[in-house]
Amino acid sequence: KVSKTGSSASFDLHIGKAFRHGLIRPHGTRELQLTFRPSLAGPFLETISVHNVLDPTDQVVITVKAAVTKRGTFHAALVGGAAILDFGHVAPGTRASAGARLMLTNTTKTRRTYVIAIDEA
Repeated sequence: KVSKTGSSASFDLHIGKAFRHGLIRPHGTRELQLTFRPSLAGPFLETISVHNVLDPTDQVVITVKAAVTKRGTFHAALVGGAAILDFGHVAPGTRASAGARLMLTNTTKTRRTYVIAIDEA
C-alpha cells in the first residue's frame, strides 16, 4: 500500500490509482507513476509511505523535496536583440528617436494588462 501524509502539500503530488495497491512477486520490481503539479511557489516537502500489508512493521518512507519557483508572467525585449536603448547625445528641448521597438510577451495562459511608466530619476 502506498500513501501520502494528507497535508495540504500532498495534493500537489499524485499517485496513479492503479499504483496505490498492488502485488510484487518475490525478487521482483514495480514502478510507480508519480505526478508533481505544484500549486504554490516555495519549498515543497512530502513523504510517501510504502507499507507491506501482511506485515505492518515493514514500511519504507520516501521523502520528496522540491524548490518551486514562481514563473514569470511576461517577458520584455527590444526588437533586434539589443540590450540597451541608447539615444546618444541629445540637446535639451529636442526630440530624439532611437528607432527601436519594445516587444512584450505574455508567458501565461491568462490575459494580462500592462502599464508602461517612465522613471523620472
